[in-house]
Amino acid sequence: MLCCQDQTPEPSPSAVRVWTRRGGAAARWAIPIAGLALIPKCPGCVAAYVLMLTGVGLSFGSAEMVRWALIGLCVLAIAWASVRMVRRWMLETGAASEKKGSRHEASKEAEGQRGIGPNASSFV
Repeated sequence: MLCCQDQTPEPSPSAVRVWTRRGGAAARWAIPIAGLALIPKCPGCVAAYVLMLTGVGLSFGSAEMVRWALIGLCVLAIAWASVRMVRRWMLETGAASEKKGSRHEASKEAEGQRGIGPNASSFV
């Protein structure tokens, strides 16, 4: 009988999506930051790493260009993640303030009709 066995429920698809999204957000920041931390300062070391990983030898000048290209890519990825985060934050706060703003403007209009507040028309 299956009813007496211990069955663990499967996670809901929305819970899986939330954890996937959070993991992607963490990786979006962690990978370029780790890349910047692990890029060697010496172009000779970059040439040695490329040689060990690929078997291709690089000159000192080429290794220096590869190093600067990697640094540029990491900085670009961090800037992209930052812009994306700020944009999302602005859209979220803009939508929240837009909802509040519509109520706020309605209350300003009501104050103006009652003759109080900065929007009041003068009854002279």
